[in-house]
Amino acid sequence: MISIRKIALRILEFIHTPLFSARDSKSGAESSTKDMSSLKERSGQKREKSSDKTNSALNRNKSVERLRQAAESGDAKAQFDLAFRYMMGFGVEQDKEEFVKWLRLAAQQGYVKAQYNYGCCFDQGYGVEQDKAEAAKWFRLAAEKGYAPAQYNLANCYYKGEGVSKDLEEALKWYRKAAKQHDESAIEVLKVLEQKL
Repeated sequence: MISIRKIALRILEFIHTPLFSARDSKSGAESSTKDMSSLKERSGQKREKSSDKTNSALNRNKSVERLRQAAESGDAKAQFDLAFRYMMGFGVEQDKEEFVKWLRLAAQQGYVKAQYNYGCCFDQGYGVEQDKAEAAKWFRLAAEKGYAPAQYNLANCYYKGEGVSKDLEEALKWYRKAAKQHDESAIEVLKVLEQKL
């Protein structure tokens, strides 16, 4: 099954922006004839960049504070987002307990991605005691709402008999639902299973 850390890294792939931008290269003649005004200009840019970094850190802190306020007021999406900040250490110290706390709150409100990830916590024993039955329960809640990764993980539970009774028909049902949503892992598993049947 897919671990929570792998999921978070997949999310980060979509939101990653480079910290440094590429500089325009100059010809050798231009770079060797730098004058004092360009050096002063660059020095000023460095100070501005330093100031920008400070402002960026302040903005991140304000952003985290606004997110926390929304989460505390019961916004499930904010709770989910705050949970992942605690998991990855974005704008806050990494804290597994806070991660699980906010994830649980979002999951209990029916936020499908939180339900799925909370199931992953129980499946892997991440921040909670490992409990395959509890994992299957949370996977089912998200799977019934049509969330393909949860459908795939629930199918695995039935296929392996982890947290639920082993049931090949039920596993195939959930693999097919995930495959209909183009879940590549489910498609691959179905190919193998259907060849065996």
